[in-house]
Amino acid sequence: MSVRCLRGPVRRGARFNSLSNSAQALDLTLTQAVVYGHRVAQLDTGLTAFVTLRGEGVQHLMC
Repeated sequence: MSVRCLRGPVRRGARFNSLSNSAQALDLTLTQAVVYGHRVAQLDTGLTAFVTLRGEGVQHLMC
């Protein structure tokens, strides 16, 4: 999934448990981020990346 980092840095291993304007329960972990074809350990504010998230509730994300 392609995302834009609005508040960083966000590091690999970061966990997410909510979606904006949603009551859906989540427990997701950022397992990979790729920026311009390169894997990165963290996303800084303003970067767009292809990310991999794993965990409960991933089906609630829209692509």
